Amino acid sequence: MKVDQYLKPVATVFVAALACFAAVASGPNTEGGLAQGAPEKVTYLNEYAAGEACEFPVRIEVNGKEKVIFLPGNRIAVASPGLRVTLTNLDEPYKQHTQVITGAVHVTLLENGDARLVFTGWNFLEGFDEPLPFLGLTVGRLSMTLDPFGNYVNPPSGSAKIFDACSLIE
Repeated sequence: MKVDQYLKPVATVFVAALACFAAVASGPNTEGGLAQGAPEKVTYLNEYAAGEACEFPVRIEVNGKEKVIFLPGNRIAVASPGLRVTLTNLDEPYKQHTQVITGAVHVTLLENGDARLVFTGWNFLEGFDEPLPFLGLTVGRLSMTLDPFGNYVNPPSGSAKIFDACSLIE
């Protein structure tokens, strides 16, 4: 199974692991385990027009540090020890919400091409389909399995609290 075949669609559905997918698509898998070095700087900016993600236009800014850890068995962990997201309602820019998203994302690439995702702690999710919000903040443990096209094989489950990010800045 080719790792980047699955990771490209998954990269579009959650921001916290962007560095992970870029690293896997372009770099070797170090089956031996941990990645070397300190967490790396991450910067991400995206905007949606009204009706695309929220009823109003919204800007997403993610800044901080992440560390990608390659593990044996087609597994990847992304730790975010210094990451935060700022959401801005572009119709009313004073309506902002900043959240520390220092959770972790664990990705296991399965032999059939699917991927199991497990989010722990605080995470920001972008681009998922129902039952998750398109822009969401989660805290706790959330797991799901996606096919190579980003469709649910096993829908989201777990003990996480899930917040619709749009409701925080409306």
